[in-house]
This record gives sequence, structure tokens and C-alpha cells, in this order.
Amino acid sequence: MPQGGRLERELRYSAAALGEQGGDTHQLLIQTPRDPGASLLHPNALKEHLRVLQAATQVTVHMFDISWRLKDMCFAPSVPKFEEHYIDQIFDGIIPCSIVTPLDCFWEGSKLLGPDYPVLIPGLGSKVRWTNLNPLKLFEQMKKFDFNFAYSTLEDYMKRAGISTGYQEKPCLDPSDPECPASAPNKKSGMSVI
Repeated sequence: MPQGGRLERELRYSAAALGEQGGDTHQLLIQTPRDPGASLLHPNALKEHLRVLQAATQVTVHMFDISWRLKDMCFAPSVPKFEEHYIDQIFDGIIPCSIVTPLDCFWEGSKLLGPDYPVLIPGLGSKVRWTNLNPLKLFEQMKKFDFNFAYSTLEDYMKRAGISTGYQEKPCLDPSDPECPASAPNKKSGMSVI
């Protein structure tokens, strides 16, 4: 690997974006255009990037009678633990691997985060995935329930972590996608943003 090359720059960027932790592992996918000088920053190339990343995140390796997936070894943000077991289970199911990609600028970035199976939120009857999750709205709905819960701890965590509307207010690469949220700025116009 050449010193100062692209991989080294990508590792520095990942460390700056995610932070360095003891025992970190880096899983990188560097996608380059087929034609030198071509840009990957247009809707079709970004949709292809999404398909490649979706395939990569679904790889399963079987070794020593154990199956391993990305979720088993990735970096995932830590969440405060609560005394309510079902709340911890919800967070365990919904907190994704940290994936840094240009797709983070678009609603389609949520498709990488899963979870594999929607998380059921008791009392709300909603099956949550990152494609339909608005953390602030969910938090406001939870506060309407009259049960003893450390709302202030969760609210402080969300503020510190910059958690707001998730991907719900980001533009869609494909506004005609039936799952593209109505809150996406280009949903009504149907126009691509790039």
C-alpha cells in the first residue's frame, strides 16, 4: 500500500468522523469510477453505490461453526442503559453500525442502517426502520405516555449526539421511491437534487 495514498486518506477521514477507540476495526469500501476522471456524485452512481453497500453489509462468513456478519464486528454508537429492559431491547435492535458514506446526505442512506427486522415500539404499534424513523417525533410520542421513564437522560443524549429527524428531511435520490418520505424536500416536486 503506497504511503499517503487513497486508503490512508480514507482511514484518516474515518477516524476523524467516527473517532478512534481502542480495538477499532475499519471496514472500508472504496468505490472508484470505471472511467478515470468520471464523477461518482450523480444519482445513478450513488444508487449503484447503495446497491454495492447493501450487498456488502449482508455478507455472512461461516467459520468454526459460527456465522459472522458486519453487525458482529462493526462500530456502533453506545446508548445509555435504562432500567426498563424493553427500552434497552428497542435500542439494541435499532442502533446501527456506523457507516460513513456520501449517501448520508440523502434519505437513501437510511436503507443501509436497517434493522433487518423492523422494531416494534409498544403502545405506538409502529414497525420502525431507519427508512421511516423520525427520532424526535418518536420521542415526543413516547413522552405522551404516562409512565416512569428517564426522558431527560434520553433527551440529553439525543441533543449531544445530534439526533433529530433522522433521514426523514433529507432529499431522495429517487423521489418516486414509494418509501421516500413526504417530508423529503424533493418528494412533491419529484425532481432529483443533483
